[in-house]
Amino acid sequence: TYIGFFDLFMRGQVIAQWKELLNDAHIKYKEDLSLIDYLSNPSERLAWKENALPDDSLAYENAIILKRFIRYPLIIDPSGQAV
Repeated sequence: TYIGFFDLFMRGQVIAQWKELLNDAHIKYKEDLSLIDYLSNPSERLAWKENALPDDSLAYENAIILKRFIRYPLIIDPSGQAV
């Protein structure tokens, strides 16, 4: 939920910093873990794609945030695809 405000580049930086913190704390994690694969399933992604959601990681992350989290997200959508 907390990365929803950021663009794709900044989200990547936040996740990289998070992984550094995990390494510093000697917490094991799966190196190639995809948050999109972990937080959604293939049928959801296929349904989103069928409903004209762009096939990119930013769009999928936004869809996951809208679907899974209780708080109302702040959506900044200059392309107008969220409405």
